[in-house]
Amino acid sequence: MPDPFEPLVGVWELGGGFWIENGFVDFVECRVRLATWQEHDGTGAAGFGVVSGAY
Repeated sequence: MPDPFEPLVGVWELGGGFWIENGFVDFVECRVRLATWQEHDGTGAAGFGVVSGAY
């Protein structure tokens, strides 16, 4: 099983950051809607919830 923190460590190692605002996690390049893993697995009606170019 992959390490669940690996993507977050990768963001920090590359000098990136993030913040949580209005129900989204904002990674500067894209925003990801806060939801459960079931909602993010791509099979539900909600889809993945990534918003690119939100600005």
